[in-house]
Amino acid sequence: MSTTDFTILTADGQNLPVSVFPAEGAADAPVIQILHGMAEHAGRYQAFAAQLQRAGYTVWLHNHRGHADRLPAGHLARGEWALLLDDIARIQDTLPDGRRLILFGHSMGSFIARDFLCSYPQRADALILSGTGSAGALRLRAGRAMVAAVAALSGADKPSRFLSVLGFGSFNKRIADARTPADWLSRDPAAVQAYLSDPLCGRDCTPSFWYELTSALIRIHSKQAYRALPPSLPVYLFSGAEDPVGNYGKGVRQVRDALLEGGVRDVQMRLYGGGRHEMLQETNTEEVVRDLLEWLQRHA
Repeated sequence: MSTTDFTILTADGQNLPVSVFPAEGAADAPVIQILHGMAEHAGRYQAFAAQLQRAGYTVWLHNHRGHADRLPAGHLARGEWALLLDDIARIQDTLPDGRRLILFGHSMGSFIARDFLCSYPQRADALILSGTGSAGALRLRAGRAMVAAVAALSGADKPSRFLSVLGFGSFNKRIADARTPADWLSRDPAAVQAYLSDPLCGRDCTPSFWYELTSALIRIHSKQAYRALPPSLPVYLFSGAEDPVGNYGKGVRQVRDALLEGGVRDVQMRLYGGGRHEMLQETNTEEVVRDLLEWLQRHA
């Protein structure tokens, strides 16, 4: 596994490192830009990136603001979500002419990808959404109001255990034999333990971070957001049928249907029976990656 790195200068003057897994034997290979989820980091995708690399794709990994070594941990200042999206665009600005780009987002990364393409609709040749979901506007606005109240009471920039419990506390409810608070992530005990043992995972986020996230969720669930996507954009959604983020498949189907109703013509969805939130860390990950590579062969 060979890797290289480059650095971009962000709009607010930060040096943002990007890890590159260059495709083996293909200088003009398509690029897959991976957007990781909430309370985790890009390093968790290195094994997956190596698989894509061996299959003939170049992979880019970076950490979002408020994650890993991008301090303050778990925090986005009000309005900083726009800078998070701009980081992605600036990384893409390094792409040589003629190279195809596939945007891959997991969980919060899938919401980021959807929001990014509302602002930059021509910035991807294909879109892959892992562990995504859907929610109603009233619920999202009520959630944002709750976040604003917590910010007023305890401070917008202090990590909130209350909001973490409110956001994730019910996710184990359908797991009868749950051993840990994070069993909703995967059926693989080793994968769950690796997450729990990782000091860069599971951090509580600030009310300001939650406010930025819920505001983005309100935007991406509008009809205008779905209509903003290019009709010719191929989209692949995959999730576990027991993933609470996707409301156990219902939310993923809602996203698929909304994409089709918004005019996107090529949408494929795969739900894996028994699978939980992190299908790249599941007991059937080999099957998941194989299916994804088959889709990429047809679309990338």
